[in-house]
Amino acid sequence: MAFLYTDVAGPQRDGNNFPGAGGLTTQPSGGGFNDPILEMGTLSEITAVYTMTGAEVQNDIIYVARIGQGVLVTPIGSSVAGNAIATTAAVQVGDTDTVNGTVAPNQTRYSAAMTVSADMSATIGVAFIGGATLITPQSTTDQDGAAGSNQLWITAKFSTLSVPVAGKVLVFRIKAIGNR
Repeated sequence: MAFLYTDVAGPQRDGNNFPGAGGLTTQPSGGGFNDPILEMGTLSEITAVYTMTGAEVQNDIIYVARIGQGVLVTPIGSSVAGNAIATTAAVQVGDTDTVNGTVAPNQTRYSAAMTVSADMSATIGVAFIGGATLITPQSTTDQDGAAGSNQLWITAKFSTLSVPVAGKVLVFRIKAIGNR
């Protein structure tokens, strides 16, 4: 299982978008903080693109976007679209929230597996289906980057995947409410 990154999640990795030509610096001048302008801010919809490499396999996890504590991701109005990314492909969408270390990350918190292998370039994306928050809405609990916690990411896991096609894309459109 590999961890992959969308165009939004890549720059959100720790220290990856630290301002300045020198990149990460030692304390006290910076200490690896990311540029907040490139972080989530107060967005209410995340639009993130993952470009297939052709080397993905079933159970690989895509980091879609990093979010903070108190965000309520709603499956209503959220979707995934692709342009024939593989012969067969399904993704499920969740996050790495451990609810302060009391539960395991839930990879289907926002959507059960959705078939995304078709070419949707002339149609519409696949709406999120099922998922724990559809009936029981829940804001994220973990503080992003807090000691001992996972970094808080929205994730997409390939629950099925065969013959991935390099250069094809998955576009995630995710509604986030209460983002600070």
